[in-house]
Amino acid sequence: GNSGNNILNGGLGNDTLIGGLGNDIYVVDTTTDTITELATQGTDTIQSSVTYSIATSTNIENLDLTGTGNINGTGNAGNNRITGNSGNNILNGDLGNDTLAGNTGNDTLTGGAGIDQIEYRSTRAFVASDFGVDTISDFVLNQDKIVLSKTTFAALTSGVGNGFSQASNFAVVANNSLVAASNAFIVYSSGTGHLFYNQNGSVAGLGTGANFAVLTGNPSLTANDFILVA
Repeated sequence: GNSGNNILNGGLGNDTLIGGLGNDIYVVDTTTDTITELATQGTDTIQSSVTYSIATSTNIENLDLTGTGNINGTGNAGNNRITGNSGNNILNGDLGNDTLAGNTGNDTLTGGAGIDQIEYRSTRAFVASDFGVDTISDFVLNQDKIVLSKTTFAALTSGVGNGFSQASNFAVVANNSLVAASNAFIVYSSGTGHLFYNQNGSVAGLGTGANFAVLTGNPSLTANDFILVA
């Protein structure tokens, strides 16, 4: 590549890709490609259609999984953004302050060390199939955050920012059987670790909402564990 923002695609074979300066995108379909990026050479992204780790690629910031396969992605010691594809992915941020977005599929999301964010965002109002039901494996209370987009979780009346400015938007219930009767839009079942979107609030049922995540170990979530974005 040159000093601009390049897209480098090696195609078949064992390729060596060097982006240089700029915010570069590397398209890979094998783990045998060699990618060379130096420090201070932009914010760079690998788009991979195979299971891929950037653990040894210290100057790569982002990893996007592509296609429909059930493949996995692992970050490095930096602050990474790792996104899944439409399959069932295992995403691991490793070290650093990472952002994980599983997208479609039933994904397993592990932030690893650092202050991590698990993001739920799409370009439209919530559709259950856009997210599946993810397993969040290592959520650390008062450190990691679950990020919800108000475009997607459109029923939310709280403003953008940390937590819920409208306290009634979030509730904790003892078990899954009590979720649909809650008046809150985001409901956490403390007995099971399941997190729900209750789109129709006080009306019986979940409306167009659904269970979209399960937190391993049933941590005691509070409003402080969320961030709302546009």
